[in-house]
Amino acid sequence: MTSSNYTNDLDYDEFQNIIEISKGEISIVCKADCAKHNIRVALKSLNPKEFIQEIKQICKVNNHPNINHLLGTTKDTFGNDILVLEYANEGNLRDYLKNQFAKLNWSKKIDMAIDVTQGLMCLHSKNIVHRNLHANNILVNDGILKIADLAHSAQLFEDSSMTKMHTVVEYTDPKYLFDPINYKLNMKSDIYSLSILLWELSSEYPPYSEVQKPSNQLRHDIINGLREESVENTPIKYQQLYQKCWDENPDQRSNIFEVFKVLNQLKLDNIGNVLKINNLQFFFLICTC
Repeated sequence: MTSSNYTNDLDYDEFQNIIEISKGEISIVCKADCAKHNIRVALKSLNPKEFIQEIKQICKVNNHPNINHLLGTTKDTFGNDILVLEYANEGNLRDYLKNQFAKLNWSKKIDMAIDVTQGLMCLHSKNIVHRNLHANNILVNDGILKIADLAHSAQLFEDSSMTKMHTVVEYTDPKYLFDPINYKLNMKSDIYSLSILLWELSSEYPPYSEVQKPSNQLRHDIINGLREESVENTPIKYQQLYQKCWDENPDQRSNIFEVFKVLNQLKLDNIGNVLKINNLQFFFLICTC
């Protein structure tokens, strides 16, 4: 099965100024300019299995604004298959928080949380489990957050040998950390990963960055209930939301639609509070005139 079964092929000669920007365990990503269409793109190379898997999954959700868009495919000069993806001009979420956190108010943080939630809600509505959500595969383009890296995603009821996989310990469902052989990552595992991202949006820092422990010890502690401390001035409903989503018992975690409902209400509450403050300021301005 080739890429042409899913999307249109593009001519590799169209791309100029190709520069490697990241290298992971299964992929290499470069940025490049496409002179023909006057846009910057990301070129992602994967091994054949993950290449086809990512195309299959992303084509089911490719029009969603909170999922990184697939623009097409190409082959490099060595004949390797390449994904041509939307370029995220503000990098990944981890870098964005590091560089921009001081400028973010709670209104913007809630909007960012809603972005990720809406992207995940789209995946779950198609019965797709991402299985490896973390801050480095949430991309930021013009201030909008987009879920990326669907190469390890899977259909909910898929009986796949892909179950055993490398994940980022800090964001991984404790049930999977305890038994990666028999426990299958699922939608509630994605919810756990989302809870860590919600905490991270409140914090600025990577999860457990202050815990000076080897990975194996951190894994053991998370399995046994270690979670991050709440950050000062975090809205209580937001705090309660991510704490519920990282519950040790997956059945006690919210589903993605419940998460969206709470975040949307927080957004409305925040707008209401801003309006009250603005009205109060206007009242005092009138009184002093």
